[in-house]
Amino acid sequence: MVVARGEVVIAWFEQQLCPVFRAGASGGTSGYLGQRFVSPMSELRALVEKVGCFLLPLPRYSPDLNKIEHFWPQIENRLDSNICPAFRFKVDAAFLPLSLEA
Repeated sequence: MVVARGEVVIAWFEQQLCPVFRAGASGGTSGYLGQRFVSPMSELRALVEKVGCFLLPLPRYSPDLNKIEHFWPQIENRLDSNICPAFRFKVDAAFLPLSLEA
């Protein structure tokens, strides 16, 4: 994972992204921004709004904090093993042994 420093992100916004937003801003362009960088959001928002667009920062997300993410590999492995011939039995065989306490 690459984490860009604030100055780099701000310079990229000013020099690369804002001109693109400005060119396509007839209907109000929007940009979605993930949380994988270190930069002051207020500065980025001001740059984008200056060209008539708006910025929607995505909320932080961590699959480690989402319990269902830990179950998908187990479920996929059980469904791929073809132990049960009928779909309902395969789904039961995949989900029933899982513990929600994990």
